[in-house]
Amino acid sequence: WKHPSGELFMPDQFILIAENCNLVFPLGEWVINSVCQQIKIWEKLKIPIAKIAINLSGRQIEQLGFVKSIKKILDQVGVHPDTLELEVTETSLMHNTSTVVKTLNELRTMGFHLTIDDFGSGYSSLKYLTQLPFQTLKIDKTYISQYNEKSVHAIIRAIIILCKDLGLTVIAEGVETTEQLAFLRENDCDQYQGYLFCKPLTPDKINEFNYHEIAK
Repeated sequence: WKHPSGELFMPDQFILIAENCNLVFPLGEWVINSVCQQIKIWEKLKIPIAKIAINLSGRQIEQLGFVKSIKKILDQVGVHPDTLELEVTETSLMHNTSTVVKTLNELRTMGFHLTIDDFGSGYSSLKYLTQLPFQTLKIDKTYISQYNEKSVHAIIRAIIILCKDLGLTVIAEGVETTEQLAFLRENDCDQYQGYLFCKPLTPDKINEFNYHEIAK
């Protein structure tokens, strides 16, 4: 969030406040609507965007009427659910399980791509991978930053193998060095994200972004 003063605030500085003040619901709707509007702009400019990932707060997926709310936004803007990837952090899955399961199943049925984010950052439970309708798993960046430690090395490899066996796409977060990338490639990780490839960009900068160059 870029404050009017020009200072840049990271999500961990204001999301918890928004949740505690019940502002996360209108904030979440604004984010989803803004993303959908931006997708329509990129479509008109013929910019190739496969999927846009949106982080959901645990409070959002526990909210009654959340599915109806997101469907209304998509219908109004004219965006199909398969253009969006909804990311839910591991820690947000630990409360109100029945409500969460129902909501996630409804979202998956609608056509959204579902991702479990920051896997390994909380008290990981393998039941999330078998009982919830996720298609992608993101390995938390704290593991990637410590990949050369023997125990962490083994955990990352085990997560990747497990995801492959379960038919999940696995993404490594926080990739910042060529050594980390080489390790992940050697262990058959599907996708990577991090400052090694690109820092966050505003929409106008994305319009100028050279996808072919970064792919090298």
